[in-house]
Amino acid sequence: MTSKTASDFKDEEWQNWLKVVSHYFETGQLCNIVSKSNDNRHYALVKILNKSFLGLLDSEATSSVISRGLSRKFMVLGFSIHEIPQLSISMADGTSYNIKSVIYLPILFMKRYKVVKFYIMDNLRHDLLFGMNFFDHFNLTIGYTEDIIKHENIQKLSNGELAIINISNSVKSRHELTEDQSKTLGLVVEDIKYSIGEGIGRTNLIEHLIDTGEHMPVTQRQYPFSPHIMQELEKEVDEMLAKDIIEPSFSSWRSPVLLVKKASGSNRLCLDSRQLNKTTKNDSYPLPRVTSILDSLKNAQYLSTLDLKSAFWQIPLETTSKEKTAFGLPGKGLFQFKVMPFGLKNASQTQQRLMDKLFPPEHEGKIFAYLDDIVVCSKTFEDHIKSLTLVKKQLLSAGLTVNFEKCQFARPSLKYLGYIVDKEGLRTDPEKVSAILNYPRPNTYTELKRFLGLASWYRRFVENFAIVAAPLHDLIKGLKKGQKIKWDAEAESAFIDLKTSLTSTPVLSCPDFNLEFIIQCDASNKGTGAVLFQTRDGIERPVAYSSRKFSERETKYSTSERELLSVIHAVEQFRPYIEGTHFKVITDHSALQWLYKNKDPHGRLARWAMRLQQFDFEVIYRKGKDNIVPDALSRAIPDKEINIIDIKPDDKDDWYNSIEKEITEGKGRDDWILNQGILWKYLRLKQFPDEKDSWKIAIPEKLRRQILIECHDSPTAGHLGIKKSINRTRQHYFWPSLIKDVKDYVRKCETCSKHKPSQLPPIGKMGKHKEVTEPFQIVSMDLMGPFPRSKTGNTMLLVVSCWFSKFVLLFPLRNGKTSTIVRIIEEQIFLIFGVPRTVICDNGKQFISSQFKELITNYNSKIWYTPYYHPQANPTERVNRVIGTAIASYIEDNHKDWDKFIPHIGHAIRTAIHEITGKTPSYLFFGRETSLQNKIDFGPDKDDYVNVNRNYFENNLRLREEIYKDVNKRLREAYEINSKNYNKRRRICNFNVGELVWKKTKPQSCANKNFMAKLSPKYEKAVISEKVSADVYILKSLRGKLLGTWHTSDLKRII
Repeated sequence: MTSKTASDFKDEEWQNWLKVVSHYFETGQLCNIVSKSNDNRHYALVKILNKSFLGLLDSEATSSVISRGLSRKFMVLGFSIHEIPQLSISMADGTSYNIKSVIYLPILFMKRYKVVKFYIMDNLRHDLLFGMNFFDHFNLTIGYTEDIIKHENIQKLSNGELAIINISNSVKSRHELTEDQSKTLGLVVEDIKYSIGEGIGRTNLIEHLIDTGEHMPVTQRQYPFSPHIMQELEKEVDEMLAKDIIEPSFSSWRSPVLLVKKASGSNRLCLDSRQLNKTTKNDSYPLPRVTSILDSLKNAQYLSTLDLKSAFWQIPLETTSKEKTAFGLPGKGLFQFKVMPFGLKNASQTQQRLMDKLFPPEHEGKIFAYLDDIVVCSKTFEDHIKSLTLVKKQLLSAGLTVNFEKCQFARPSLKYLGYIVDKEGLRTDPEKVSAILNYPRPNTYTELKRFLGLASWYRRFVENFAIVAAPLHDLIKGLKKGQKIKWDAEAESAFIDLKTSLTSTPVLSCPDFNLEFIIQCDASNKGTGAVLFQTRDGIERPVAYSSRKFSERETKYSTSERELLSVIHAVEQFRPYIEGTHFKVITDHSALQWLYKNKDPHGRLARWAMRLQQFDFEVIYRKGKDNIVPDALSRAIPDKEINIIDIKPDDKDDWYNSIEKEITEGKGRDDWILNQGILWKYLRLKQFPDEKDSWKIAIPEKLRRQILIECHDSPTAGHLGIKKSINRTRQHYFWPSLIKDVKDYVRKCETCSKHKPSQLPPIGKMGKHKEVTEPFQIVSMDLMGPFPRSKTGNTMLLVVSCWFSKFVLLFPLRNGKTSTIVRIIEEQIFLIFGVPRTVICDNGKQFISSQFKELITNYNSKIWYTPYYHPQANPTERVNRVIGTAIASYIEDNHKDWDKFIPHIGHAIRTAIHEITGKTPSYLFFGRETSLQNKIDFGPDKDDYVNVNRNYFENNLRLREEIYKDVNKRLREAYEINSKNYNKRRRICNFNVGELVWKKTKPQSCANKNFMAKLSPKYEKAVISEKVSADVYILKSLRGKLLGTWHTSDLKRII
C-alpha cells in the first residue's frame, strides 16, 4: 500500500485502501481517525447510511465540503440538494470557488450521529473534506503543539503504514448501534431535518401576553452609541425586518436597545425591558417537576435531546402586547416586536405553557419538555424511533423548528440539570464539584486558614470533623500570616478526605425544585467563586460549587465590575436549576444593587444588565466575613504550575553534584534544600514579593536550553524581550549564569529576529554627494498613479526631474505601459532636450524592462536603480509630494479633473526660486527666465542691437559659469548640512559578499487569501551577492534567486 493523496489514487486503488481501513475499524483494531504513512494529513472514517467514507480533516476550513459527484449519488438515494445564494469561499492555496448549493447528511462518527452541512463544490480533490463545523459537532479539538487532532484523551501511535489515534474508553463505551439501527436512525434524522425545515418557525398554539394592567406607557430614550455601533444596530434592524421579527410601530411605549455579542461572534439586538418588566404582572404558571423528569430518565437505554431554534422568536406576541415592545433608533424610526423578544418577564412561563400543550401528560415517561429543551427517552430502540417520529409530527403541526447544531440522537448517556443520566441511573455532574475537587494545595498560613474556614462552614455534616481536620490545624500552630507551611503526608491525607467529604453526601445535597434556590458568590483579584444552596430546616445545604479564574483583561476591572462578573458567572453556571424560578443572590458588594438602580448603564455594564434581566431574583447583601465559602473558592484559583522537570543522574553536572553533596553531608547551606531529588535555591527577588516564589529549582547545564525554550519560546511565554524573559526564568529557576544565558538566547532567537525590528540605531549613512557641473547630466524619473481616469483618458503621470537645475517635466499618460513611457522619453525628452549622462529610477516594472534598458543603452546613457523600498534615493520623490499637493489644491471634489492643471503646475515649479540653488529651474536650464507676460522694452536703439547682442552673449556665458559654480557650491553645502543631521542617528554596518543577513519582507495584506501583513514575519534570510556601494547591496535568496538592489537600512546582521 503506497502513500498517495485522494486525487493520486485510481478509483479501484482508493476503494481497496478504504476497504482495508474499514476492516480494521470494524474489527476494533483501528479507530476513527487515521493517517497514511508519509502523509501528515489526517482523515476521518465516517459512515453514511451504513457505508464507509474517508474524508480529509481540515481544521483551517470553516465549513465541510463534498464533491459534486458524490452529492449526486446521495441525491439518487433521496437526499435533497438545496440551492443557496451564491457565495465565494477560498481554499488553502488561495483559489476561490463559487458555491451555489448545499446538502445535509447524517454522519456516524465516534459512535455518534450528527446531521452535518456540506457545501457542494466542483473539482474537489477529495470526495469529502471535513471543516470546523464537523469538529464542533463531534467535539474534536486541535493539538497545535503536536499538530495532531485530539478527541478527549487520544494519543498518536504508529502501526505499520497507518498511524492510529486511540480513543479513550469513555468514547468507546458510547451506544453501539447495529447496522440496521444506524441506517434507520439516519433516515429518521434526515426526515426530521427536512420536514421541519431550517428557518425560525412561528407557532400557532400560543401567543405571549404582556399584562401591564392600567399602567401608563413607559417611554425611555435610546442610549447614545458610536457611529459604528449605530451602523451595526441599523443592520440588525434591517435583518429582523426581513425575517418578519419586527415591524414599524406607532406606539406610545419605547424601550432602549443594546447590541450584544453572541458566543459565535455575531451580534444580536436586545431590548432593555427592565422598566417594562417592572410594570408587568407575574405569571404563576408552574414549571415541570424536575425530580419526576430525572426519575424517568435514569432507566432509559436511548436518549435524545432537541433544542428549539431561537425559541422565543418562534412565539408570536398577542396583538395588544406588540406596542409595549417598541424601540426607536434616531434617524431610522420606531419599531415593535411581532414575536417574544429576549429578556421579557414571564417569557419562561409562556415557553413552558407552549411545551405542555405540545406534549401533554399522556406522553409523560417518554417525552419531556423543559422550557426549550425536548428530551426523548426509551428503553428500546423501536420505541425511541416512534417517539422521535411523534416529536417531528408535533413540531411540524405547531410550526416550530429546531437547532440541529445542538441536537443529539440515540445517546446512551446525557448531561441534564446537573446530573449525568444513563442506564445505570443518576450520577453527579463532575462540573458542579470541580471547584472543590480542584482546590489547590495550600502553601502558606493564610491559604490553609482560608480552606479550613470553607470546610468548617459545613462541619456539622462531616462526621468527626475535628479529628479529620486536626493534621491541618497542627500545621499552622505557632505560625503567622504569610509564613510558609511544611506540608507532610498526614496533611495531604486530611486535605483529600475533607475535599471528598465536601463533594459527597451528606454535605452535597440533591436539589429540591419545590424549594427556593440561593446563590452565594464572591470575587477576588484572581477569580470568582460561587455556591448554590437551599435552606432546609433552617440549615444551608450546598447543591453545587463553581469557580473560575479571571482572564488578564478581567483582572483589570474595578472591584464593582468584578463583583458583577461574579454574579453573572454564577447565575449562568447554575442556570439549569434556577431558570424560570424566583431565587436569591447573596453577595458582599452593593454593585449589583447599584446596577439595577442605574437608569442609563453604558457599554459593558449595559450588556451585563441585559444578560441578567431574563432572570427573576432579588439581591441580598452579606458582609464579606460571613461570605466564607465563595470567598475561599474565588481566592483558590490555582496559579500557573511550575514545570517540575525530571532531573536524571546523567543530567547533573559538577556544579549541581557539589551542592547536592554538601547538603547530603549536612554542611548546612540555609539557602539550599534537597526535596525529592531536586535542588531548590532560596532567592528573594523584589519582582516577586510572595514568599512562595522565593524558592527556585536549580537547573544543571544539560537542561538549561529546555528551560529557556519554556520561558521564551512557548505560547505562554510569548517570545517577549530580554528583561521579561529573564524575569520569567528567574521566577521559578536558578543557575549561576542565568541572566547571561537568557540574553544570549533571546538575541539569537530566530523567531524574534524574523518578527521584531532591531532596537539599534538605523543602519546606513547618507550616500556620497554626486558631482554635477551643468543641467541635465543626471535626470531622475518616476511614475505617479494610477489616478482616476480623467476626461481626456489619462490615468498616470510621468515625472522627470533634473538633479542639477531642479527643472521638471510632467507628462500625463493614458496608461503605464512600457511602450508608452519609452516613446515619451525618446520623443519628448531625448530628441528635444538631449540625452542625460545618468538616469535614476526605481524598480518599477516599466523601468526594469528590457525595452527601457535598450533605449537608454542605445543613447549611450546609464541607469542607476534606487534600492527596493528606499524612495528617498530618488530626487523625484520629493517633487512628487509637491505635485500631489498642488493637484489636490485645484481639483476640489471632481477627481477626474486631476490632469487639467498639470501644465500650469509644471510651469509653477519651473519658475519658482529653489531654496537650495537660489535660482529658478528655468533660468538654470535655459539661461533665462520664462515669462507669461509681454514686457516694455527699455533696451538700446535698433542700430546698436548687433553690438549689444554680441556683448550680451559673452557676458551671459561668463555669468552662467559663475552661476553653475555657485549652484554646485550650494548643492554641496546643502548635502553637508543634511548628511550631518541624517548621520547623527545612523550607524555604519558593512556586510561581506556571501554573508547571510536578515532582509525586510515588506509584506502586503490580502483579505482574499486571509493574509494580514502585521502578523507575518518582518524579516527573511538572504545572501549578499554584490556590493554596489557602502550602503547598497544586491541580494539573492537562499535558493539563488536574484532579489535585486537593497539599501542597508532594510538589512540586519544575523547574530
